Amino acid sequence: MSMPLGNDPVSRLQSGLQHDRNAAQYTVERKRFEHSQEWQDLNIRFKDAQERLRLAGKYEGVQKQKLDHERNRHRLGRSTTAQVIMFEQDFASAQLVRLRTEGEVWRILAQMKAQVGRAEQ
Repeated sequence: MSMPLGNDPVSRLQSGLQHDRNAAQYTVERKRFEHSQEWQDLNIRFKDAQERLRLAGKYEGVQKQKLDHERNRHRLGRSTTAQVIMFEQDFASAQLVRLRTEGEVWRILAQMKAQVGRAEQ
């Protein structure tokens, strides 16, 4: 009785194991690449959010100055209560923008910390 040499069960098993090993290597490489890309994306988002927070802080400061100036004008009788209220609303909106941006910075930092934790596992 004769059997073809290339078709024996051991050869097929070894071939299957090699395919599994290659697939596992590709999966690991893909996960490393995805992790690297996600980290780069988080860094870019963090820097952008920090810059927006800096600008939002400046904007809030300008709105506060405008409000203070308008309140002073109101005390001198050179402005209306409606104008002061409008400037107060502008200032409140600027505060809201700063707080939302600050929240985004903290969210991104939390995501970065979580990703570092996952990488250490």
